[in-house]
Amino acid sequence: MFFVFFLGVLSLLHLYLFRHLSAAWPNLAGGFAIILPVLLSLPFMMAYFRRRGRSSLARFCALVGFSWIGILFLTDCVFGLLDLYDLAASMVGLHRLSPQTTVFAAATMTLISVIHGAFEARAPQLKRVRVSLSKLRTRPTPIRIVQITDLHLGYVADAGRLRLLVDRINALNPDLIVSTGDLFDSDFEKMEPMVDILVDLRAAQGKFAISGNHEVYENLDTGLDLTRRAGFQILQGESFEVTQDLFLAGVDDAEALEDGVSGEHEKEALKGIPGEACTILLKHRPTVLKSSIGHFDLQLSGHTHGGQIFPFNLLTRLVYRYGPGLTKVGNESWIYLSRGTGTWGPQFRILAPPEITLIELHGSSS
Repeated sequence: MFFVFFLGVLSLLHLYLFRHLSAAWPNLAGGFAIILPVLLSLPFMMAYFRRRGRSSLARFCALVGFSWIGILFLTDCVFGLLDLYDLAASMVGLHRLSPQTTVFAAATMTLISVIHGAFEARAPQLKRVRVSLSKLRTRPTPIRIVQITDLHLGYVADAGRLRLLVDRINALNPDLIVSTGDLFDSDFEKMEPMVDILVDLRAAQGKFAISGNHEVYENLDTGLDLTRRAGFQILQGESFEVTQDLFLAGVDDAEALEDGVSGEHEKEALKGIPGEACTILLKHRPTVLKSSIGHFDLQLSGHTHGGQIFPFNLLTRLVYRYGPGLTKVGNESWIYLSRGTGTWGPQFRILAPPEITLIELHGSSS
């Protein structure tokens, strides 16, 4: 079903682009009719080459194909705005844009956006978040947690960028480092250099991780094995006592579980934690179960990338209740949703910058 939906949406986006290109240059319509289906096929060619072990060709198709999807989406969004202008202009007697002007305007705005977005994606912001929790009121110093999420290390992984990321995180001297899913994405057999870099991440009281949906899509067991070799302790429906007053609980992504068992899986993760202890719940998707509110103090999630490419952020808010940032979900329960540290698919971000999140847990008297 997802494949049919994905193919249908992609086809409509390509048809919309073809309509504008062929209107601007009718003599080239035949060429556009050949080139656009080739570009449409690249993500599927990636899957074809992956199954046959042709990783170099799969990597090429992934980089070009997913970048093209991002460019196509942006271009069609600009076309949509220009078509609305053209419709309004025709109704009130304003100057209408020629087909060629429309294409050049859309191409220019898309190019500027993609160049800016490529630089934005390569420079995660440091996001500092302060959370006051009454259960930590006796602590003289805050607990410093660095959250990374959605790195999507795979076909387009860059060892140099990962090394810089590790150095930036280590410079923060965190007490804990947590990865909330989609650490690895694809090309698992080529991830050894990335594992060697991640091993150098240092936190005084440990590194912890949970699964994301992309580890499940590729191969969950292999993805978790890579994560363990990178020095992370994985939480799968269980909790870990960091200190007497601080517990971590972690759950598998819903893709790794059978239908209808997510609630029980999360209940098991939170079971047995003393009520007076502070509980941090690691959960890839930003969904909050009513039955869990009050049993955790802070949920850390990712998955949405903050939309990654505007206006996808508007669409993610239709699917998920909580937007990026810190939100109170109960009397003593909060959720923090990260925009993600890496990218998926198109290697650029627009109005959704990536982040390294430094969370400081402070004691509160109330």
